[in-house]
Amino acid sequence: MSGKTLDNDYSGNVVDICPVGALTDKDFRFKRRVWYINGHAPSVEEVIARVSARIESTIAKQGAGSIAVVASASSSNEDLFLLNRLFIDKLKVQNVDVTFGFEQKGKEDELLKRADLTPNRRGALELKIKPWGGDGHGGDELLAAAVEGEFDVLVVVRHDLSKALSERELAKLRKNTSYIVYLSSHENGLTEIADDVLPLAMWAEREATYTNFQGRVQKTAKPLDPRGMAIPEWEIWQKLGSHIGLKTDFATAQQVFDGLGAHNDSFKGLTWESLGSSGKLLNGTPEPAYKRVQTSSPLSAY
Repeated sequence: MSGKTLDNDYSGNVVDICPVGALTDKDFRFKRRVWYINGHAPSVEEVIARVSARIESTIAKQGAGSIAVVASASSSNEDLFLLNRLFIDKLKVQNVDVTFGFEQKGKEDELLKRADLTPNRRGALELKIKPWGGDGHGGDELLAAAVEGEFDVLVVVRHDLSKALSERELAKLRKNTSYIVYLSSHENGLTEIADDVLPLAMWAEREATYTNFQGRVQKTAKPLDPRGMAIPEWEIWQKLGSHIGLKTDFATAQQVFDGLGAHNDSFKGLTWESLGSSGKLLNGTPEPAYKRVQTSSPLSAY
């Protein structure tokens, strides 16, 4: 309303409904994309060929224990499914996780807000993106081991470790790790020190599904086309797998999701089409008990 300050936990939503784009979010304003970094950058295919060769040679010489994957709960179900197929099923990498102490936490309320700001932690856990086999490092232990030089190859997805680590720790990570490959949608402190960077399409530049904390799987649309060389994360894993002996031929996110159920019981029987506009609950997940929230102090802006 004219003359009144819009200041509450949900005020950021006005960015989405502004009809002319005049309102912007400070979290994303004027941030540089990865594909702006170098006007003479190699193609995605060239980088993937280099990454696959390094991973294969490292495993051949030192075993899968020399590889670690810092994955992200902001990745979609499709992304995490193919990450699992490649690094866990195919390469037997045990040092992989999506849960870290450095992740930003938000406010939680009785309406919609959760302290966990990631959109797909439930999906990541259902897809078993976590350390396994008894010897795998996970969480903060994985990151500490990387800083100390326990891994020859470190794969990082989305997380800007330059904000998670101190300047000394970041320098130590760079010195102690022979090869760092980073998947990111924007330029940041880690893109500056990584050996190779692969450009990710943002959430608005791709179709995808995510599983919320209640176990409801929902799909998102793609209002924008990816810029530059950016592609969805699942496509990077598929291209990388084609060099390493994991052959998949998915052409769309819909096809990846429809294939997910054959490998994971929680998603069995779910299809892209069946999700509709409101989504579907994972197999074996009961419908949550919805409660009516009443308050004598409505949000001040309304």
